[in-house]
Amino acid sequence: MPKTTSVTNKPSRKKSLRTKASRLNASRTSLRKSIADGSEPSLATAKQSSAKQSSKTSADTKKNEQPLTKRVIICDDHDLVTQLLQTWLTLEKSLQVIKTFNRGEEAILAVKNLQPDILIQDLQLPDLSGVDVIQRIRATGSTIRIYAITGRADLARAAIEAGANGCMLKDESPEELLRALRSDLQGGVWLSPMLAAYFFNANKAISSVKLTNAEIAVLRNLNLTNAEVAEKLLVTEGRVRNIASSIYQKLNVETREAAMHWARTVLKIDYD
Repeated sequence: MPKTTSVTNKPSRKKSLRTKASRLNASRTSLRKSIADGSEPSLATAKQSSAKQSSKTSADTKKNEQPLTKRVIICDDHDLVTQLLQTWLTLEKSLQVIKTFNRGEEAILAVKNLQPDILIQDLQLPDLSGVDVIQRIRATGSTIRIYAITGRADLARAAIEAGANGCMLKDESPEELLRALRSDLQGGVWLSPMLAAYFFNANKAISSVKLTNAEIAVLRNLNLTNAEVAEKLLVTEGRVRNIASSIYQKLNVETREAAMHWARTVLKIDYD
């Protein structure tokens, strides 16, 4: 029997190898062209870009979420009061006490130079009255929020009329002031609970005040000295003092300035 010889199909194998090589070369060429043209960023580049964008978005979100800190200055000539106010204000993260003063002139300069957001102003100071401080600050056109503190309720109305945004008595808890600063009512006037009650009762009492002709005459001239009033009304200086004391008692005030303020408000007396 003749021997059978096995024949390998070599041309077919060579063709298959050439096809694979051609496809590989085409893939390499396409990859080099893509990188050279920059038409398709690499995976690493895409990850870096995504990370940067995510980081920027996160930073912007945190920035928008952070509360704006209001810068506060305090003007009071009693160290204990100042320390107490500072202690309470540190409880509120949105408030920062940047400076304290014990003279009115210092507070006026600080508002101009430091540009704070809030001024807590005592109404009784050694050099200026707090009402004068408020008036001078408002005269500059400043819109700073001013909250007056005082030991005398009869001074509160003058402070509000001078331009204060709120007022409280020193006998009250600083927590009341803290509540006002938290809300910071734009365009409104805030009075502490005790002052609100005082003004309510005072307004009811105004209609019941009965002044004599002599008292009204002295009241109209309280911008003068007692000697000048006595000379003008043709009475003794002692008589003027007695009438003035009677006026203070009827109006439930303690000072000449408070009586004049009442006269301006109720009787529309112009002392200018």
